[in-house]
Amino acid sequence: MALAHLHNRYTLTRLAAGFGASITTVWRDLREAADMLAACADDLAAAMRRPVRLAYAILDGTPIDRIADQRPYHSASASATG
Repeated sequence: MALAHLHNRYTLTRLAAGFGASITTVWRDLREAADMLAACADDLAAAMRRPVRLAYAILDGTPIDRIADQRPYHSASASATG
């Protein structure tokens, strides 16, 4: 349920209908999943240090490779929308 919500941005209403649960149950389960993920995540300082050591980073699910083609740091989809 949490993966469907985070990846596909399904609404609570759609998740409730799809999983046969109440909206309250869906909200509670998503909140618990978010709390669990937050507990496992790095703090902000550690998260900001990690990309410096990488050759590339994935932001919002869009691969950005600044070394391969020496173009500006944006995806093709971002430039297509303006």
